[in-house]
Amino acid sequence: MGPAAVAGYLWGALGYALPAAALALGAAWLLGARPGGGRAALALSTAFVVALALTPLPDPGALDCAGGGTAIRLQLFGFLEAPRRLWEAGAPPAAWLTDLTITSTIMNVVFFALVGAALATQTRHRAPVLLFACALTAFIETAQLTGLFGLYPCRYRSFDVDDLLLNVVGVLLGAALMRWARHRS
Repeated sequence: MGPAAVAGYLWGALGYALPAAALALGAAWLLGARPGGGRAALALSTAFVVALALTPLPDPGALDCAGGGTAIRLQLFGFLEAPRRLWEAGAPPAAWLTDLTITSTIMNVVFFALVGAALATQTRHRAPVLLFACALTAFIETAQLTGLFGLYPCRYRSFDVDDLLLNVVGVLLGAALMRWARHRS
């Protein structure tokens, strides 16, 4: 995945995330909450990672549902195979930067860290951060496993056990970094 493709993917996800976050904040406002900047950041970062995980939406007629759809990856730490393969091949830096496994691994941690940083502005406790991280990740991976909860006849995005781990680590890392930064200032 080259830089232009990554940029297009990110802009597309942001296009879904902005109205979703606005709707969530509007609903909260209608229910009596007065969401501030921290809640807005949490709504936007959460909607953004959900959009990244579930889009682009496929044409149902173009899906190959043989075998149930896309792969289910159950090998824990399977993402480590890509750097090993690239290292052994003596791949140049450009190959590392365009490897789909490496870019998706980095994106999982970095973008979920944004959720964690926003979440750290809403609570000082670790348990709600961990619970939110697990619930968000479970929602996303279940949506991927079920073809967006049955809206598609099969899986169109890969379910990956490593995503469960990397997403939660990203949220926890982002929350820890935000707490550290706030403590230092």
